[in-house]
Amino acid sequence: MEAQKKIAVYHYSKVVGEVIAELLKQDYSAEYIPISRKTLPGHIAEDINLRSPDLVFISLNFGDSTSHPIGSTRFNEGLEALVKIKNMKSLPVVIVTGYGDNYREEALAKGADGYLMLPAKREQILELANILAK
Repeated sequence: MEAQKKIAVYHYSKVVGEVIAELLKQDYSAEYIPISRKTLPGHIAEDINLRSPDLVFISLNFGDSTSHPIGSTRFNEGLEALVKIKNMKSLPVVIVTGYGDNYREEALAKGADGYLMLPAKREQILELANILAK
């Protein structure tokens, strides 16, 4: 019997992170890992190396954007973390955002395997996981 696939969900919003993780727990071993403005993208890459998940969902930004408006260099920490993760290991990564399609092209160009816009339907989250956590 194959071991259950592990999914790590990194998000600054406890509600969003826990909801995604709970949905995924139906079929996977999923864990919500809180992040904040103090989290450095390199720390996430190190954490992933320790946890060894099969799939990662990561927030585009690491906190409430009111202090870091869209387009600022500290808004898209998730893209910076994505590059660090992809440089470290071959692992599917889904960028999660409530800011629409604005960063889809850039995320995919930097190696994202999926781009999930919030609010998302349960089916969208599960479909991404089923495709990417092979």
